[in-house]
Amino acid sequence: MSTTTPNISIIIVGYRSQHTLPACLESIALQTDCTAEVIYVENAPDHPGISTVNAHYPNAIIVEPGDNLGYGKGCNAGAHVARGDYLLFLNPDTELKGADTLATLCQFMQAHPDVGVCTPLLYNENNTQADNTLRYDYFGHRYVGHLFKHLPGDIAWICGAAMVIPKSLFEQISGFDERYFMYSDDVDICLDVRKAGYTIAEAPTAAIMHIGGESSKNWNSAELFYRIELSKIIFTQKHYNKQQHDYIWKRCRSRYRRALITSALLYPRKLSHYRGMLRAIRHASTR
Repeated sequence: MSTTTPNISIIIVGYRSQHTLPACLESIALQTDCTAEVIYVENAPDHPGISTVNAHYPNAIIVEPGDNLGYGKGCNAGAHVARGDYLLFLNPDTELKGADTLATLCQFMQAHPDVGVCTPLLYNENNTQADNTLRYDYFGHRYVGHLFKHLPGDIAWICGAAMVIPKSLFEQISGFDERYFMYSDDVDICLDVRKAGYTIAEAPTAAIMHIGGESSKNWNSAELFYRIELSKIIFTQKHYNKQQHDYIWKRCRSRYRRALITSALLYPRKLSHYRGMLRAIRHASTR
């Protein structure tokens, strides 16, 4: 391992990601004008991605938890061994577009000390630009009076496919909340960053390509939607008071039940979606 402190630590959490990792790692290897280290966290117990990482980026640091930690906890495990001034949490189904992407992201953060998290422009596989930022949009927000509109900046959160944050700030806010297994962890950390007094931004001259959906393709739809809703429950418990949390989920319970009835009549293929969602809501009502 080099004794030089890298500008940026790239943390990739993988779970059966060996098919997309080669292109991701090769795009990192092409980067110039920036010293970087790659940290790969293997969340699959049988370690299918490690040989791929060793073949395509031999200097990568491998973290093997021995179990599937989930996304946020996996990111924290990678950050624990990171040495860079900045941390880039990067999905394994992404590719950096252009050899100066990392340098551009670091320069953007250095030029904007008020920014706590930034993201590059996000492009779909067909080269169309994706909407990577959400403005004043948190789950349940509209039901309880837009509580967070006073926080700095006009971007509420960004997609977690590629997020850059100063390591010092990441440690200040205690990293990702490990109660989330997957989904909403990107929303949550962005809100924590804004509560700490920083803004969220998009770096307009850096770009990545994101395939999307790789982390959830092996999940059945009922379990997938259960996980999505369960993460929303954790979010509302953390960021709203009990009265607000209960009101939000009362509204959601009513809406999802109507959707379940409609699906049974018109869209039977979506029944498992709503069953998963209602299972999570029952979980919410017992907390």
